[in-house]
Amino acid sequence: MKRKHLIGLIVAVLVIAGVILAFNKKSDSKSTGDKKIEIVAATAGVSNPFTYKEGNKLTGYDVELLNEIFKDSKEYKLTWETVEFAGILSGLDSDRYTIGANNFSSNAERKEKYLLSDPVVKNPNVIVVRKDSGINSLSDLVGKKAVTEVGNSGATILEQFNKESDSKKIDITYTKEDISSQLLAIESGTYDARIVSKISAETLIKDNGFNDLKIVELSSEETNNLDVNSYYLIAKTDTGKAVQLFINKRLKTLKENGEWEKLSEKFFGANQLPSKD
Repeated sequence: MKRKHLIGLIVAVLVIAGVILAFNKKSDSKSTGDKKIEIVAATAGVSNPFTYKEGNKLTGYDVELLNEIFKDSKEYKLTWETVEFAGILSGLDSDRYTIGANNFSSNAERKEKYLLSDPVVKNPNVIVVRKDSGINSLSDLVGKKAVTEVGNSGATILEQFNKESDSKKIDITYTKEDISSQLLAIESGTYDARIVSKISAETLIKDNGFNDLKIVELSSEETNNLDVNSYYLIAKTDTGKAVQLFINKRLKTLKENGEWEKLSEKFFGANQLPSKD
């Protein structure tokens, strides 16, 4: 009897141990499955109304739209990093960031290097100049000083003009100064022009009281038919491909439920959603 009792006790202990082990494995599996993939988005945070700071809080159209896209996601956790403009692109190149959110336009180089979301806003480029400058077209910038940042759409337009010009060139200065400082330098006469998106130009002129500045529209010929929409840039990786699909799917949902238009009205005072191609 003692031997039977001992065997029964051993069997019971083994059964209990098996149940505990199975439970722990199940718990571990659930914990691993519930862990979200961190997606890091980078922005410069100095381009009102697209990406800027109110106190210590990062906000703006690009920021809040992306937050809404990833809101309540069961798969992804979105985090933000604020860096200099050029650092966004180098961070995407090195896979440090998955998303670049900074009112990015599309060009051939970006299409080659990155994945693009569906367009998030219709926002053509314009030239910002002094009202008394006599500048009314891109060709009027010949012999003038234009300021820009490396790698943006304004730089692309200026560089392409100079490339196609036989002799007469635009004097291009590249800077790391924020856009407000650049426009202030134009108003003071240090520079003559800055090519920037229309929404940014209108907002900056209004908010900073740049009463001596005006906006000059650019024709499609002057911009070599540059895309008038802006996008999120996404790293060309397996994770990036999945994120691109996720973003585009969520954009459709936000358009259908009206939340996307609400954000456009909030930051632009108008519906600036891109028209469907």
